Amino acid sequence: MFMPSARVWNEMMHEPNGFWPVPINGGDEFAFLLKAPMTVIKAAFRSCPISLAVSITATQIGSVLSTVCCVADDPAAAFTISGFHRYAEEARALEQVLLKGKAVFVFFDELSRPVLRALCELDPTESEKAREMLCGSDPKYVGKHNQILEDVLDAVQGLVDPLLAVASDYSPRLATIPMKLSGFQSPHIAAVGEQEVREFQLEDVDEGYVLEHAAWHVMENLFGGSIFHAPLVTDGAETRELTDIFAFCDYGLCFVEAKVAAILSTRLDRSTERRASNVHKQIEKGLSQLTGAMRSVARGLPLKSRDGEPIRLPPDAGCQRLGIIMVSELLPSVDWTAVWQQLEDASSSTNSMFQVLDPAEMRLHVSVSQNNPNQFLSQLARRFLVVREHGSAYVRTRIKGPPLP
Repeated sequence: MFMPSARVWNEMMHEPNGFWPVPINGGDEFAFLLKAPMTVIKAAFRSCPISLAVSITATQIGSVLSTVCCVADDPAAAFTISGFHRYAEEARALEQVLLKGKAVFVFFDELSRPVLRALCELDPTESEKAREMLCGSDPKYVGKHNQILEDVLDAVQGLVDPLLAVASDYSPRLATIPMKLSGFQSPHIAAVGEQEVREFQLEDVDEGYVLEHAAWHVMENLFGGSIFHAPLVTDGAETRELTDIFAFCDYGLCFVEAKVAAILSTRLDRSTERRASNVHKQIEKGLSQLTGAMRSVARGLPLKSRDGEPIRLPPDAGCQRLGIIMVSELLPSVDWTAVWQQLEDASSSTNSMFQVLDPAEMRLHVSVSQNNPNQFLSQLARRFLVVREHGSAYVRTRIKGPPLP
């Protein structure tokens, strides 16, 4: 398993996505680290096109080095992650990779787990052009975050994607390098909880299980002995699964249904519209299942764990009911206004709060909950009110605060 340096790890835990060129093995080798949604990583594993745009921009504080990593998981709307590199080790690592034409490529998922590694080979012609561009520039800026870096990045993003173009005082130089990945390796990852140990691997055929694992992994430590994976409910002579994840605390009850967007078993050239339609259908299915689960609990039907142990809700369990549909990714192309109407109708009929999250959004709320499940559910309740105010289920939570040093 690959572990980044303390500095990169700190940045990785603060950022939803990111790209870092770094030295490894005592500086004798170099690696590209990419934090991205699992759907994007799986598309890279299936050899979708991937490229790196390298940019240098002359400014009053020196030459600003920046990159845009592009993974074409959706042919019409590729995943891109842009950033500036203000550390000398990152600039040196990038220059050395351009010189050698290869690097180790390690992918980290939304929970910052290293889930895939590969050998990355860069197009030699374009790599040489990029290296000459960097070598011919003024000394590269190294130092603290500032507004100039942000302005430069806006200009670079506009060159890569004209839809993001904005008026700028800077004129970045840009070289785009196609990359080829091979020799994929994916580790077995285990999460050890109070009640069970769960393992997964990126290429598991049951992609729904992998998404469930992410939800359970991020919530398990928070709820401890009050969280259950795939608990059972008995209704007369029938015993069935209640929901994917069930948890409770003083604030209330939490129900989670994981609805994955399959990547390993589908065509990578699916249209954006078809992908969005599939996500919407999965949300509808999860909403129906959550509604049924809540009604079963409201009726007081017997619950038990997968091991057959009775689940007894304590009398002080809170009265709030939160239903979470966990999707692989909050795709902007989904009709989130229509989704909200369905969530609102279901919330009203069950006196509960339904919303849609992906692993990145879930992790953020867990990370700021101060290890308190009551705080976690309270934050999600406030998020529900924000969703209601905007009339759209597409909400990304951001943490206000100073940038990393």
